[in-house]
Amino acid sequence: MKPPEFPIYVALLVGPAVWRMGYAREITCDARMELAGSFGTSTDLLSAMRGGQRVDVLLLDYALAETDSDGVLLISLLRQRYPGTRILLASAHD
Repeated sequence: MKPPEFPIYVALLVGPAVWRMGYAREITCDARMELAGSFGTSTDLLSAMRGGQRVDVLLLDYALAETDSDGVLLISLLRQRYPGTRILLASAHD
């Protein structure tokens, strides 16, 4: 396995905006990472990626909004279309 190239572009698709703000703050404080985007919906994320936004790592909330895509289906789609993107799954769901 080769060592990572820096910066690592990290995108966020997580629950409430306050969580995204907290994660974004931590990412921007680390010179090894670059915030690729902070998204409230999977549609916004996919649009950015189709537009060429580089995403090395996606921090994904398993429990997306009820009006959004199912997390499992989204992961499947991302694995097919963007196999180089690593996905870190997080959830506060019980």
